[in-house]
Amino acid sequence: MTGSRRFRFPRWQANLGVLVALALVVAYTWAFREQFTSQVPGANDFFSRWAGARLYLTRGWDPYGEQTSLWIQNAIWGHPAGPDEDPSLFAYPFYTVFLVAPYALLADYSWAQAAWQVTLQGVALAALILTLAYHRWRPRLLLLGALLFWMIGFYPTARSIILGQIGLLVFALTVWALWLVVRPDATAPSPVRDRLAGVLLALTTVKPQMQFLIIPFILLWALRQRRWQVVVGFGLALAALLALSFALLPDWVGEWLAQVRLYPSYTPPAVLYILTREVLPLGAASGSVERGLDVILVLYLLVEWWGVLSARDAQENEARLAWVVGLTLVVTHLVAPRTATTHFVVFVFPLVAVLRDLSRHKPWGGWAAFALVLILTAGMWWLFLATLEGAQEHNLVHVPLPLLVLLLLLLTRPRDDPGGHPVEPSASPA
Repeated sequence: MTGSRRFRFPRWQANLGVLVALALVVAYTWAFREQFTSQVPGANDFFSRWAGARLYLTRGWDPYGEQTSLWIQNAIWGHPAGPDEDPSLFAYPFYTVFLVAPYALLADYSWAQAAWQVTLQGVALAALILTLAYHRWRPRLLLLGALLFWMIGFYPTARSIILGQIGLLVFALTVWALWLVVRPDATAPSPVRDRLAGVLLALTTVKPQMQFLIIPFILLWALRQRRWQVVVGFGLALAALLALSFALLPDWVGEWLAQVRLYPSYTPPAVLYILTREVLPLGAASGSVERGLDVILVLYLLVEWWGVLSARDAQENEARLAWVVGLTLVVTHLVAPRTATTHFVVFVFPLVAVLRDLSRHKPWGGWAAFALVLILTAGMWWLFLATLEGAQEHNLVHVPLPLLVLLLLLLTRPRDDPGGHPVEPSASPA
């Protein structure tokens, strides 16, 4: 009996499909610019990076220099930033210039903003599709539609798009890298895919506060599985980014760190800081409790890392690997000295796994997953609107989501069978 062959579209149809898709993207970008960005300039998180990159590329100005910072502040505020205003510094590694260069070459910011925000919308949907593929979940049509709307309307995602946050792109690149190295339909590791995964991880270092735990874990896992090309791709790509940055601006690290040191003066504090000082009345003990929670979370994470890294066979540990990746993403934003609700888009990765397992409980699982999607969407927006202070997001918005996702992860931790191998919850396919 012969095996079935995978259907392939004729090349002309595939090329036509690509051209139609590009035409739709161009048309959508034009409409987005005409109806929105030309009338409501914004995406200030992106503007600082766009302006810093553009001023460097077109005028040779130092992105971290006072001249550039004042230009950005005058463009946003109409005057140099005051003590209570965001200084809108470039504040990213220099090689961010390479990442936003295609947009920085657009002289009209309304076009650059439109192109970037359309890109982020596409990136968000791509990240969801890759996450579904990683978790091997093909939800029913109604639930898939709800997930697609959720991905765009989910508070961290929507806020990322509105502000033009690069963190959304960082999340998508991370999921892409994970999918490449743990590809469900792959019969054997591919050196090309592994090197590409390493390159993608190197690019995500533009947001080190999002990646300081997940990158080490992925690299350690790759080393343990003898996937040397992941580490090689990461090392060579990061070395190239750093070398080119130093060649173009030799003093960029010191200037970047000087701006990073100012970051706490205009950004919300850590999640556990808010929890122990603004949510729980702990008084003088708040600092000790916060540090204690940091230590407990990191130690617990290291124990779970060891459980995955010490496994003999990657396949038999696949369920635990996905779970530990989700745990790592959550712990990152609980122990990070500074974070932002835009960074919480990474919680989509573990939440999709939770929704998948919930949907597999017949006959009500699909509706329960649908309800959880609605609760996650409406709940975050309600909290934001209920605590809004003028135009400012309240610190309390940072607390519930990471704690909820952590709780869901602990409740859905893959259990071990009598042989010590992690297994997923038994359920019929969705």
